[in-house]
Amino acid sequence: MGGMRRNAHRYDVFVSYRREGGFETARHIWHYLKDEGYRVFFDLEDLRSGKFNTKLYSVIERCTDVVVVLSSESLDRCQNEDDWLRLEIAHALKHNKNIIPVLTRGFEFPDKSDLPEDIRDIVNYNGLHPTPESFDYVLSSLAEDYLVAESARKGSWVRKEVARALVLAVVLVAAFLARQFPRASIPQCRRHPAFH
Repeated sequence: MGGMRRNAHRYDVFVSYRREGGFETARHIWHYLKDEGYRVFFDLEDLRSGKFNTKLYSVIERCTDVVVVLSSESLDRCQNEDDWLRLEIAHALKHNKNIIPVLTRGFEFPDKSDLPEDIRDIVNYNGLHPTPESFDYVLSSLAEDYLVAESARKGSWVRKEVARALVLAVVLVAAFLARQFPRASIPQCRRHPAFH
């Protein structure tokens, strides 16, 4: 259980999708965000041994963002209480995650009343509508405008800038102190005759 908790901490973004119709889009999102420095959970790559339901719930709880890839008719099976797409969406909603629906070609939200109560709120989330022509732009927008998590690259850049600012501050303080307190003559120490 301890190893599972350590792994769950290392993700910023959880990608939820239905394999039929959503796998390729989900995989592209995972690759793109990973390359941009985000720690992204993608079940086929990151799910290891242990109870997968416990692992999935744990990762969702610790992630900041949940990207939900919605392909044509992907919500139809959500009427089943044990449907994993439904369970992932419901868990993300329950834990107030930043949910970003990615609506692929052919997807349309059903009437809210046609959805199970535990996932009805998904229709209220602003989503992205990628097309083959706009896919790169949509991925960039997802990372820059929709995700709450900070990219490790952005975090690394921020840390470098903070370090530079601290070094500059130390240099300026040292220069200021040098002007305020010029070197006084330092008394010479007498050498002991034995060391001449």
